[in-house]
Amino acid sequence: MAQAETVRSGARPLRLAGLLVLLWRLLASAQLAVALIGFLALAGLLAVMLPQAPASLHDSPAALDLWAEGQQGTFGPFTDAMLRVGLFTIVTSWWFLTALGLLAVSVCVYAADRFAAIWRNVTRPRELVPDSFFDRAANRAAFASPGGAPALEAALARRRFDVRRAVDGETAYLFADRFAWAQLGSLVTHLAVLLFLVGGIVSHVGGYTSALLIAEGTTSPVFPVSHPDQMQIEVADASARFDPETGVARDYRSELVIYQGGEEVARGVTTVNGPLSYGGYRFHQAG
Repeated sequence: MAQAETVRSGARPLRLAGLLVLLWRLLASAQLAVALIGFLALAGLLAVMLPQAPASLHDSPAALDLWAEGQQGTFGPFTDAMLRVGLFTIVTSWWFLTALGLLAVSVCVYAADRFAAIWRNVTRPRELVPDSFFDRAANRAAFASPGGAPALEAALARRRFDVRRAVDGETAYLFADRFAWAQLGSLVTHLAVLLFLVGGIVSHVGGYTSALLIAEGTTSPVFPVSHPDQMQIEVADASARFDPETGVARDYRSELVIYQGGEEVARGVTTVNGPLSYGGYRFHQAG
């Protein structure tokens, strides 16, 4: 009995190790990353097509329910289910953030899984391969060189290739490499994607977004409740430029005055792509 118990207890770590290997391979697969990116792209498309509740309402279930009542005329009996699933608050829904987090983990595992092989190719490339390799290589050519291997080696060196020679009997093998460090570019690309995802998560967790409807000549608080950074925004002037032929708006801009603690702390013009910044906050003109 003791021996059987030992066998069973020893099998558990093996099964656990196998599960961890399978999980690692799943997270490192490009197919999973593509599927997650496709899912997030579809979710983003839905966020554009479906009305989204203002960010200031997301933390108040009662306010969300009241807002959803205004969508009954469009979605009818499906409105409540769509609200519960998160189709009106897509970018803050649990399933969207879970997919975003999985994509970040997948990118990290993918890069870590391939780093060793890429680093080995950069620092210790395989310089000598069997002759059969050239029979099935994707890019290959056969030609006669008048000067033999030395002439070819010199020609490659003139083009700044790092050339290494190996001799096997009467056969000379040349390994020529250039810009080997460029292979690390794929890791830089994955790092850029990861930084983009981390930036989105940090902005969501620590950021604040709100839409303010302020008439020209009036003032409105930035935050809906008392806040240590509470500010008042005054629209001192607002203007727009239109295309004289089509009547399509070309530009909107507003002159804003920011008050804090009863005193003016900032003043400037804001546009759609040129915000007025103060205290870590940016105020954009709505298009």
